[in-house]
Amino acid sequence: MRRIRGLAGPAICAIACAKGRCISNGFLGPVATEPLANPKPLWNTRATLAMPSRYLYGRMKNVRFDVPALCKHFSEVVEPTPSVPYFDNGVNYAGWAMLSFDGEVADGVRKRPLGGGERSRLASSATAETPLCTGPMRGAIEAIRATGLHPYRARLMRLESVGSVMTFHVDAKIETWRLHVPLITNHHSFFEWMLPGGEHVKKHLPADGSAYFVRVDIPHRAINYPGASSRVHLLMGVKGRPKTARFADPHVLERPLNPRT
Repeated sequence: MRRIRGLAGPAICAIACAKGRCISNGFLGPVATEPLANPKPLWNTRATLAMPSRYLYGRMKNVRFDVPALCKHFSEVVEPTPSVPYFDNGVNYAGWAMLSFDGEVADGVRKRPLGGGERSRLASSATAETPLCTGPMRGAIEAIRATGLHPYRARLMRLESVGSVMTFHVDAKIETWRLHVPLITNHHSFFEWMLPGGEHVKKHLPADGSAYFVRVDIPHRAINYPGASSRVHLLMGVKGRPKTARFADPHVLERPLNPRT
């Protein structure tokens, strides 16, 4: 696979390489493609350790975002807009939708009161851009789409509760992934999972321009320990199972949990 260096461009950057073809969208500084250890799709082999159902989280490969530009958009465009208060498993959030069901900022922040399967099908249709999905924020969504992912119900969520610990919960019964882009965070803020047997896995997601795939069908929670400030993430659902080749530095489980069938 050939390497690409020295390409520069505006706010948001992403690169996707598939089938020997490179697609770029707004590179930010030098970005090089990472050659795959095995060019064949691992999910079609017996290398079960590489199956996404054995992953808990991982950084999205070959994608980098301009966090200062996104934070500027958040403070100047998003924050002046009335937020949607959202109480979720013991903690308070303020939310603003970027992609929603009907294109309204208030829609898409809270879950709709439907059955699990029906709600899941409806959520994946939440792709209408809201008035806040402009400038670098829209560029971020487009950069994610350019990689071949299909984001939906994208929203900016500010964790308001400081010193609070969310209760463990699941958002789906089968393998389900979300994509998080941290914009504002602190060293006291973590994403934590509880595995069968009671083992806890905790991960701080730094606001370094990376995007992170996280499992939400395994008991998990957000933590903002005492002494922390509020935390802001751009998060969204992604249709289907992310391919193994999209992951960098994944956390691998000993056995698959809730795999898709």
